[in-house]
Amino acid sequence: MIITGTNKGGTGRTFLMLLLYDWMHHKGIKAVTVDCDWHNATLTRFVPETTFLNLSQMDAADQLFECLESADIVLLDSPGSQLPRYWEWMVDSGLMERRDLGITILLTIEEDK
Repeated sequence: MIITGTNKGGTGRTFLMLLLYDWMHHKGIKAVTVDCDWHNATLTRFVPETTFLNLSQMDAADQLFECLESADIVLLDSPGSQLPRYWEWMVDSGLMERRDLGITILLTIEEDK
């Protein structure tokens, strides 16, 4: 699973996920996209089959684990402005304890102007 993360919007998280999804699709890798940005679910606009994951729902972790079972890799686009809440959810859901998932977190950095 590849997860994007940053505490600021407009840094290219979704664009990065779109590039990874497109590359994996062309390589024959079954990738599933998941969008957790409840304020600006951009990934769902560009990849219509994207699963929207509402972190305030109790079954969000179950939905994510279902996605993991159905694909070679899951690309999870995190919410920008709500990153602390998102990380808290990841810990509370038990996701970070699943060593078998092979989680990679990509932090997009925007140069301070």
